Amino acid sequence: MKLVMQRLRIMFWLLALSGCSGLGDTIPKPPPGGLHIRGAGATFPSVLYNQWFAIYQSQHPKTTITYDAVGSGEGAQRFIGKNVNEDKLVDFGASDAAMTDEQISQVPEGVLMVPATAGSVVLVYNLPELSEDLRLS
Repeated sequence: MKLVMQRLRIMFWLLALSGCSGLGDTIPKPPPGGLHIRGAGATFPSVLYNQWFAIYQSQHPKTTITYDAVGSGEGAQRFIGKNVNEDKLVDFGASDAAMTDEQISQVPEGVLMVPATAGSVVLVYNLPELSEDLRLS
């Protein structure tokens, strides 16, 4: 099953901004005959991902999934696997931008990019002295 995961390495790429911390060095062991899937990348979606993973693991107890919210660039680096310690390699990554053609070419097993979630930026202002509509170019 581990070989299957290595060959089917999935890259989740999404719109993300910033946010929460990762799991650090805590890596749970799957039960005998189980599967451990590792991911890393964007910080913004980590809370959502951890909820998804908890639900999945409750329905598939032989699978453990961990995600380190270390930033988009680091997630891509760990997924590509060049100049990365073996204990930091991941099966999937998350980023706020799609991988470049150059990055994709560095992954011999290939890359599947899947938009998983999105975040938005909202402009909020409090200008009581403003007497007309605020217009942004």
